[in-house]
Amino acid sequence: MQTRALWLAAALVATIGGCKNSTGPYDPGDASYSVAYDPAPVVYATVNCDRYLDYGILSLGTRRSHFGFSLNLTQDCTRAGGTWSYWEVYIEGGYSVTDTLIRFTPDSARTPPFSGSFDRRYIRLMLPARADSLAPMPIPMQLGPKMPF
Repeated sequence: MQTRALWLAAALVATIGGCKNSTGPYDPGDASYSVAYDPAPVVYATVNCDRYLDYGILSLGTRRSHFGFSLNLTQDCTRAGGTWSYWEVYIEGGYSVTDTLIRFTPDSARTPPFSGSFDRRYIRLMLPARADSLAPMPIPMQLGPKMPF
């Protein structure tokens, strides 16, 4: 009987000690979330060119609540006699979690703060406009499923 009580107490301590986020919100970090578009949506268009968002990968690290967000874009100017060009936009900074909301604070002033929501598999966000390299309008995105590190 005494052995059983000790075993039960040890199991309870192990269970309580293993619940890292039991008193706080679930943290979607220590994982990456990606999306590959096929066909790629047009995120910006002019008379001569179309800009497409091909791929995005968002990595979240819980140690310092840091994020890295890589976006791959294509610009097609062939209808005006131009060429195709490809580039990456990389945004990094910190993130914070409140319930199922996630707020991103980029390190660079080129990208304003943005936010989204998450569940245990996906992150949904509204990528802010950046006329220099993305689009003049916000871009809705759903990234996932979650791929733990």
